[in-house]
Amino acid sequence: MLRFLRGEIASIGSDCLTLDVSGMGFEITCTRSALKGHKVGDLIKIPVFLHVSDGGLSLYGFCDELERDLFFALRRVKGVGNRLALSMLCSLPPQRLIRAISSGATDELIAAPGVGKRMAERICFELKGGLGGFSSALSEPLTEGENAIEKSVIEALKVLGFSDREVFFALERTKGKEAISDEARLLQAALRELQDSQLVVSNGTGQETPD
Repeated sequence: MLRFLRGEIASIGSDCLTLDVSGMGFEITCTRSALKGHKVGDLIKIPVFLHVSDGGLSLYGFCDELERDLFFALRRVKGVGNRLALSMLCSLPPQRLIRAISSGATDELIAAPGVGKRMAERICFELKGGLGGFSSALSEPLTEGENAIEKSVIEALKVLGFSDREVFFALERTKGKEAISDEARLLQAALRELQDSQLVVSNGTGQETPD
């Protein structure tokens, strides 16, 4: 099985990059964290998954082995294909995603486009007892200060009428761009993200046909 690729970044898109490996260009659909901080010309080693289907070959890339392993765990859930698993990893960082599944926090899982309430409940039900291999990620503490600030901002955004999906999606996109420890600045940044993204929330079940 293809485990990783090492090469030079030839181009970067919004959700993918092209990696030059000994003169061969591999287009890799990546999580947001796998793309973060990289630029054209960087030499990188990226964990990947090669998916083979009737439609052809697809490459998926991750920032580390934890993301890759979590991707495979999500794909074990009925109705979760490659695109939906990647969407979840792009919406929530692995540590938070694992915590949400373990605690049954479906309101966080529906932050991912394509994940509805029933799908979130299914993911929690099918994976809740099967995340023992991710115990090290669960043991990494979140600081009380970060939790308190986030909770205040979440409450403020909900008062303004934003849905759970919009709130969590905006916060994760904001935190993915910069670290903000001030409550007012985090709220302003999240509001800008919501305005700029023109987020459209689906009211469906969010089920996806596996790739």
